[in-house]
Amino acid sequence: MLKQHSLNLNDDFTIATLPGPDTTTKRDAALSNDRRFQAMLAEAARVGWPAAFTDDLYQHDAKTLADNPGEPMLWILRQNGTHLYPLSCDNNHEAFYYRSVIRYWSGDHKLNTADNGSDRARYYLVSDSGLTQISADVAATKIKAPPEGKFRE
Repeated sequence: MLKQHSLNLNDDFTIATLPGPDTTTKRDAALSNDRRFQAMLAEAARVGWPAAFTDDLYQHDAKTLADNPGEPMLWILRQNGTHLYPLSCDNNHEAFYYRSVIRYWSGDHKLNTADNGSDRARYYLVSDSGLTQISADVAATKIKAPPEGKFRE
């Protein structure tokens, strides 16, 4: 079982230690003032992921955070890409999709197995106070759908 731990927001990283080629997109991402994004970048630098599809992190995740200021999120860090989702979904279909993505990248999915734990995606709760690494099973329970027949406002 994966042990939960909080990651220090003061972890240092440089543009050179961030994954992927040195681009203006990466530079702009490193200049972000969003504490959540800074924690994500520090973890990406520490782990060395994503090795490919870095725009998932530097553009898409940055935009998702900007569109959801201060909101806690679920971040999936993979060797080749990332996913970032709000914990509160607008509807049951969205929650089902997010949970399906979590299961697929868990390493235990029949179409996407990863026997070596170091090859498996990593899951984090992202908040203004930093990152907390969690297991795929816990991640799936953090995604909340509105009660049946209700929609998030």
